[in-house]
Amino acid sequence: MNILIVDDDTLIRNWLSMLLKQLKNYEIQIFEASDGIEALEICAHSQIDLVITDIKMPRLNGIDLINRLNTEYPHIRTSVLSSYDEFDYVRIALKCGALDYILKAEMKIEDISALLEKVSNDFKLENSMQRGLQQNYSVVSDTKQVFLKYLDDKAITDEDFLSALNPPLTINNLCIAIFKMSLSNGGDIPVYTISSICRDAMKGENIHGIAFPWNKGYFILMYNCTDTISENQKEEYLKLFMLLDKNLEKYTGIPISHSINLICKKDDDLRLKFFESIDIMDYRYYYSLSAS
Repeated sequence: MNILIVDDDTLIRNWLSMLLKQLKNYEIQIFEASDGIEALEICAHSQIDLVITDIKMPRLNGIDLINRLNTEYPHIRTSVLSSYDEFDYVRIALKCGALDYILKAEMKIEDISALLEKVSNDFKLENSMQRGLQQNYSVVSDTKQVFLKYLDDKAITDEDFLSALNPPLTINNLCIAIFKMSLSNGGDIPVYTISSICRDAMKGENIHGIAFPWNKGYFILMYNCTDTISENQKEEYLKLFMLLDKNLEKYTGIPISHSINLICKKDDDLRLKFFESIDIMDYRYYYSLSAS
């Protein structure tokens, strides 16, 4: 994997380069640039797979660099380096298509390894889509049937339902996310392709979860949060859905129009959470249409 490090701080470049060289599972060639203009020059003459860029730099900042790369070199994956006070810029970078971000003050080899795994998974997803995604229809269909049976049969406990899923989940710190995709010109929404892309995205983020279509054009995505702190859970959800929206629009041409998420605790009524979620989605969808 050819990786370009872009930062005007030599010490940061050296530290990141040292961490990358410690990874034994990848064949890595490292390139370095001190700003966005120099980075574009390198990309023009070298086959770069991943650009890890600082946000604030002279001549061409990280956000503008990512936008230029998206236009001129769309095969290149990107990630950003940030400080604690730059998270507004990080959100913009993620919306622009960056796969992840790394905090400079907490940069560890585990972070770099996780990033490269995400990049590898993103390349695998692209290759699968180019070949024709081999959706696991049975897994998605079986999950939906387990869910519908659970809603109808009050004798099925929350624990029995969650343990029957693949992968199995637990009620505590369970995120229920519901989203809707709408075709502006009508037509059929490829529900199994969408569900498969969602599962692959979660796998790439090291999140254990499921995704399947429900009704009214809604999809359910469920996973156990990787953190117990509410702010971190919210950030994980936002980051995941930025990635989902990017991948879904890229591979199906259909963006996410509405989404919500609810976090469950161990004493929550899970069935009630599902129906609360769909009521909120119906409300938001109705009033967004009324306002347009």
